[in-house]
Amino acid sequence: MGSNKSVLQFPNKKQFIITVPKGLVLAKSWKQGDTIEFTFDDKGNLVMKKVGERNRLTTNQPVSERKRAGLVGEKKGGSD
Repeated sequence: MGSNKSVLQFPNKKQFIITVPKGLVLAKSWKQGDTIEFTFDDKGNLVMKKVGERNRLTTNQPVSERKRAGLVGEKKGGSD
């Protein structure tokens, strides 16, 4: 893989933003909504690792499936 570069931005003075180059995202098979963890290895190199996938369940699915995925809370005394 070739060199990928990105400019660190600080648009709202609260949090830095870095754009991950498309080639890197495609090479890692990451998708929009994936959770990426940033850590350092024992040599001090930055490591980016996918730790979660976006939730593909929608509100059109049964409540029981959404509950299982943690998208809705339990109702008191109620059921699906």
